[in-house]
Amino acid sequence: MEIGGWQYDYTSLKDWDGHEAYPWHLEKMAWHEKSDTACLIYAIGEVRMGMEMGYLAVLHTKSQPQLLLNLTSLLFPIQEPFYSQDGRYLLLKAQVYHKESDRIHCPILFLDVIEKKFASLMMRGNNYSYQFEESSPKQFIIRVDEYQKQQGYDADTSITLDDLLWHPFSDLENNVYQNKLRDKV
Repeated sequence: MEIGGWQYDYTSLKDWDGHEAYPWHLEKMAWHEKSDTACLIYAIGEVRMGMEMGYLAVLHTKSQPQLLLNLTSLLFPIQEPFYSQDGRYLLLKAQVYHKESDRIHCPILFLDVIEKKFASLMMRGNNYSYQFEESSPKQFIIRVDEYQKQQGYDADTSITLDDLLWHPFSDLENNVYQNKLRDKV
């Protein structure tokens, strides 16, 4: 099957079979030429009124795609995945439900697709109105909307990647990240 010019056996992705039960599910693919990676948000469906979310797959090597990361333990809103100019870093808005506190948390994920590691950042407001900008190869700005600023939830935030705590992709795939998040609440 081909999506966005990438030929891959998408049926091998976790929970891809939802397409058969729910044929209205959508996919959104973005790719970056310099890193030869693609970010697919798939099985996008309405999880609550007006909120559409899906799962994540990151592929590399367009000529013979291989799976770098496949996440179904986090949900991803329909968004334009943000790649750094060199294609190394991928920034994504995510969502995870914390059952014990009955709350939804909305981390921002920083994926290093070259070294296969990730970092996350929790903003105070659980909002998807963030916009990302790259100010230098290792520094990004998270811009918030006027509502967040006026309500005092968040302000524009500058992030230096070297200041973040990085973990291997396997921590995401094995739900270690969700357990760490649970411990913080």
